[in-house]
Amino acid sequence: LQTLLGQQQYILERKEENLASLWNQAAAFFPDQPWIKCGSESLSYSDANELIPLIQKALLQQGLHKGDKLLVCADLHPEIMLVFWAAMGLGIIIVPVSPKESIMRIQEYFSQLKPAMAFVDPALHSVLQNSVSTRVIMTDLITDPAYQPDFSFDNWLSTNSENDLSVKIVPGPED
Repeated sequence: LQTLLGQQQYILERKEENLASLWNQAAAFFPDQPWIKCGSESLSYSDANELIPLIQKALLQQGLHKGDKLLVCADLHPEIMLVFWAAMGLGIIIVPVSPKESIMRIQEYFSQLKPAMAFVDPALHSVLQNSVSTRVIMTDLITDPAYQPDFSFDNWLSTNSENDLSVKIVPGPED
């Protein structure tokens, strides 16, 4: 019995490790490091930490709540990643759909899922805006000929946020 007790080790409880705590650790240790880089656009952890609460506030002002569906039909852009983290923090369900799907299939997803809101690439916005009853916001892909600033992510966020947006998604060094 003495040998058994002498070899036992006291194991400290693991602290809670979830995505929110891991995010907070990364943001604390690497505030100026790039969090995401898509093409020439990049955001640091501190920039993301400033934008995510603004996006959460905007989502809440649009009437979204825990359990609501938010459809994302866009290529990977920094604003889509920000929306993902903001929605996840609020308990909103993200429904990713490939923008390469046919328009008919995407419209079918809208009718079956009935998302509370959607974020899409500019090329899909005009088609979906007229055919679905869901609020559709386009990503800030300003080089796309279908881009319309009035329906853009940046316009949506500044309209639904009382705070002045001091952080913009800025071009990083070229690849």
